[in-house]
Amino acid sequence: DNIDGEFLVYVQQKLKRQGRTIRVPLDDTAMAIVQAYANEERSALFPFIAETHYNDAIRKVLQMAGITRSVMVLNTLTGEYESKPIYQTASSHLARRTFAANMFKATKSERITAAFTGHSEGSRAFGRYTEVDDEMKIAVLKEMEKPTKSRPD
Repeated sequence: DNIDGEFLVYVQQKLKRQGRTIRVPLDDTAMAIVQAYANEERSALFPFIAETHYNDAIRKVLQMAGITRSVMVLNTLTGEYESKPIYQTASSHLARRTFAANMFKATKSERITAAFTGHSEGSRAFGRYTEVDDEMKIAVLKEMEKPTKSRPD
């Protein structure tokens, strides 16, 4: 019931009282996944997977894909930061943050990114997704170095 043409439509969980409806366009891959489950008899779009199992599956996929870069994580027992492969610490929230950050990098638009994620522009949580990283700084410099027709040689 949450699919409207090529859009996933839902009321954001945190904002149910406000009744804020989010519309997310689905690409061909997403639509193929939706179609694969279309004939199933259940109230949810996809089969239920407990969050812990879901996060375990994300970690396994990252490890299988060879995504092993190190990240610093806080050891809650010692209070010290330690380096771990990302596949050991990844979660569904990391996937959400990565999607939002990549959306912002691709569009350079807070409005478009907020529309996809359901955030309010300027919210503190949303600000984490739109931080300018080194990759973005380098891309801007490279773009500025390109000669333009209006700039003399």
